[in-house]
Amino acid sequence: MRCHRMTLKTIAAALLCCVGAGSTGGKASFKGRMAAYRPADRLAQVVSFVANREVFLFRVNGGEGKILKLVYVHQGYSDIKDDVLHGSIEISVAAHRDRSCDQTLESFEKDAPTVPIQGDSGAVIEPIVFADKSLRLEKSYMLNCYVLDRWQPLATEHR
Repeated sequence: MRCHRMTLKTIAAALLCCVGAGSTGGKASFKGRMAAYRPADRLAQVVSFVANREVFLFRVNGGEGKILKLVYVHQGYSDIKDDVLHGSIEISVAAHRDRSCDQTLESFEKDAPTVPIQGDSGAVIEPIVFADKSLRLEKSYMLNCYVLDRWQPLATEHR
């Protein structure tokens, strides 16, 4: 009986270790362009010591042009400007993997916050703006999530 309990404890500990290690992980770097952003994330920013959170879709350069979900947590207003948001500027990002926020494109679209247009009953600001209007993904497309550590433009015209 004692051996049996020890084995169950060992298995439980191993499972907890593996699950915990799999939720956040390694650092990665990518080059590419923003594919989409959520305007409400930008409108709700607070200039203080409160953390602001923005979520983007990012198209990785090369190969099949994989689309990733990037979560950017920062203080004060975002330093990501409109030219980057609209995919005009290629950027390099350093991020770390966070499997806990992976989701399908359909779920990403449903979770996008909405902001009512002032004075118009029922109308809202577009929840997601796609920089690449030709982007066609299945609703079931799985977006691997990364938390943005830092980014920098690869083009010299970004200010």
